[in-house]
Amino acid sequence: MSVPKVSVLIPVYNAERFLPQCLDRVSNQTLKDIEIICINDGSKDGSLGIMESYAKNDSRIRIIDKVNTGYGHSLNMGIMDARGEYIGIIESDDFPELNMFEILYGEAKKHNLDVSRCNFFFYNTEKDSKVKTDIPY
Repeated sequence: MSVPKVSVLIPVYNAERFLPQCLDRVSNQTLKDIEIICINDGSKDGSLGIMESYAKNDSRIRIIDKVNTGYGHSLNMGIMDARGEYIGIIESDDFPELNMFEILYGEAKKHNLDVSRCNFFFYNTEKDSKVKTDIPY
């Protein structure tokens, strides 16, 4: 079994409203050699069903289903299960650019980095607007 370039962790708690958009964007990344680990933290909405539906159609998606123990514990479980060369974290209400992991992975390899990060946009659904963060390096 080959090692994926990136293990993408998605901690999920009651995120059915945004989860399909998130999973669409992560599963359609231009970097295809990824695994997607969804950690269901005891969601009481339809989140688990959404994850199961996506996992049926994409063998790269795995689900950790557990009782609610919080965000940190969820990420730790995902990290312990990850097989990738790098680990990426996406929140369940995020929708990354389709080439995000390809760019981050490429930069990490090119410069022999342990960590690669990027800016992000705040998206306001009421105004249909994006505001870019400015993270200094």
